[in-house]
Amino acid sequence: MGIFSNIIFFTFARNYIIDNNFRLNNTKFCEFEDYITKLVKEDLIEKMNLKGDNANMFNEFIDVKSFYLNKIEIAKISFIKDSFLYYLDFQLNILLAIDFTVPSIIYLIITQSIKSSIHWITISIIIIVLMILILLINLIFIKSARLNYKHHKRKYLSLVVGSFYFTNQEINNKK
Repeated sequence: MGIFSNIIFFTFARNYIIDNNFRLNNTKFCEFEDYITKLVKEDLIEKMNLKGDNANMFNEFIDVKSFYLNKIEIAKISFIKDSFLYYLDFQLNILLAIDFTVPSIIYLIITQSIKSSIHWITISIIIIVLMILILLINLIFIKSARLNYKHHKRKYLSLVVGSFYFTNQEINNKK
């Protein structure tokens, strides 16, 4: 079940539920992140003396955010990335488990009610309450995952900016 949920959420749902929502609701941050990334790429292209197609390929294929992170202890980078991914994985796996469990409970209630003398209004109320409950739980977990992603993006960009700044300081001091 865990592998199945990871495949679904990290292949499809993460982009639609979290990533796209983040970009829509944090346009200033995303514009700033794109601007910083552009500055770092321009600086590196200039320092590496890349021209024409090589500069274009550098822009297209190189993730400068990872490039500059060699100035930070690898344990810190791993902790930030892993803690985010583990927590997101936990949130989404619980969400998927709840989404599978509640319909199963509803099915059991319906099948058992056919055999018993429970009134259909009582069963309908129980089913409606369970459906509202699953909706609320989904909304809470999705909001939490989005907030977690927002914090992760800000921490990661801060690491990139800090390492870029201190790397340039080291280069300027050596001149």
